[in-house]
Amino acid sequence: MRLDVLIATCDRADELAAAVDDVVNQAGPDDRVYIVDQSEPATHRANRRRIAAMCDSRIRLIRDQPGGGLPRARNVALLHSDAPLVVFLDDDVRLLPGCIDGHRLALLRDSVGGVAGRIVEQSVEANSWRTRNDIAPGGRVRTNLTGLRSMPIGSVKGANMSFRKAALRSVGDFDEGYEGTAFLEDADISERLRRGGWQLWFEPSAAAVHLSAPRGGVRQPDALATERWRFHNTGYFVGRHRGAWGAARCVATFSLIAAKRAALAGSTSVAVDLMSALGRGLRKGA
Repeated sequence: MRLDVLIATCDRADELAAAVDDVVNQAGPDDRVYIVDQSEPATHRANRRRIAAMCDSRIRLIRDQPGGGLPRARNVALLHSDAPLVVFLDDDVRLLPGCIDGHRLALLRDSVGGVAGRIVEQSVEANSWRTRNDIAPGGRVRTNLTGLRSMPIGSVKGANMSFRKAALRSVGDFDEGYEGTAFLEDADISERLRRGGWQLWFEPSAAAVHLSAPRGGVRQPDALATERWRFHNTGYFVGRHRGAWGAARCVATFSLIAAKRAALAGSTSVAVDLMSALGRGLRKGA
């Protein structure tokens, strides 16, 4: 079955070129690659030159506004795609052999609406000993996507995920309320798919190495800004999906995390800043 590969990119010309090269080497003759570019003008011009040099008619480069955000870029890509299956990849991944066909075959399983591909992280450590990707009652992410056995899973992960287009249509667009780092935008679409009766599946043959490039993409200017968006977007997710009891659990959990961050920074204002971000997210989500 035909599929489209959708990549959002922002100021990562070298990483993007390598990722697209991997994709076109694995994609079928009828597959398409849609790249939504939110880079600054100089990087966009570089991307345009590199894509043109590939001389591959399957690739489409779509210009989008810089700073538009990752969920918006995903929605723009979906507007252009007309395949029944779509694979979303980060611009800083390298595909392992068989990744694209692994997604294609996994999506043909009955009732599967979304697939989490295997992700070999270069810098982010798993925090679970077993294969999983889900959100704990207190709002923390529990993840380990390095397993080698196909199985149901709680949530897909944005670096390497795929969907049936019909499943996405049934639950709506990616939520652009996940701002900054766009943390948990993938968990949000997963939550809505599961509630809509679709199964989420982990497929180890759909494997990619995630480089976690230090610049570009959704990277923030400093660690505090990154953490602030983690708190905000966690609050937004919990406010949308977990109700009052979930919000209470989230506040208790993240109060401890904020206190630890403040102790490490030697400033109580850090805790106030982070909890304020959590509160803003909770109110917006509710």
